[in-house]
Amino acid sequence: MLIDIHVHSNNSENVPFSIEQLIARAKQDGLDGICLTDTHTIEGLAEAKRLGAEADLLVLLGFEAVTDCGHFLVFLPEPEGLEDISSLLKLDDQGRASYKLLADQVTQRSGVIIAAHPYDRSIEESPGDSLVQLKGVSAVEVLNASRTSLANELAEEVAAGSGLPGVGGSDARKDLDLLGKVATLFGKQLKCEADLIACIKSFDVWPVSLGKPAIGISPRRRDSGDRTAGRGRPPRRQNDRRSSRRSSRPPRRGSKKSDR
Repeated sequence: MLIDIHVHSNNSENVPFSIEQLIARAKQDGLDGICLTDTHTIEGLAEAKRLGAEADLLVLLGFEAVTDCGHFLVFLPEPEGLEDISSLLKLDDQGRASYKLLADQVTQRSGVIIAAHPYDRSIEESPGDSLVQLKGVSAVEVLNASRTSLANELAEEVAAGSGLPGVGGSDARKDLDLLGKVATLFGKQLKCEADLIACIKSFDVWPVSLGKPAIGISPRRRDSGDRTAGRGRPPRRQNDRRSSRRSSRPPRRGSKKSDR
């Protein structure tokens, strides 16, 4: 299943489009589902589930947490059971949650935490390389359609070094056209948030660019004895332009042309 794992609606600050618009666009782009991850809220949960069912599109609910260690996507097995998420987010005077408290609470509830755009230098708290020191991170967003290629490449490197799976999401906030530009390919059919969590924990996910081949190889665990195990490192793309140049070059002087 192809799911854009990082999507915002007008329940997040300064986002102009509604949940209904997100679902319509996701259907248009051929996605199997989206994850609504508004900042510090699951307010759109009931509406998103209803509209998703009406449109025959899987809509899963999580939220994005702005913490003292960066931004993180959080998914819990049964978000419907939460009256609110204030118990997970104790905000300081700058509107940031404590990452340690969040990680402890999510672990106790059998959820997952995904590091979102960890190399976005416009965010002061972005962890960058120090992400490897954070406990409780289950995956890394290595493809974010709203961030630079360099930021994504660095995120992929830290995921590789940490032995964590990589995921992809648009993080669409201002431009609805970003929705579905990248996504996460799940190896199994998902029906609920618990299924998403199980796939991430079992490394059954791949970050992809829509309209192009999947950029990630199947992530494997480090204990397999393979040096690349757990890295999920994307293969180097063949440069078609260079390849065509090589194939069209005339033979070197002194060499014989093939008779074929």
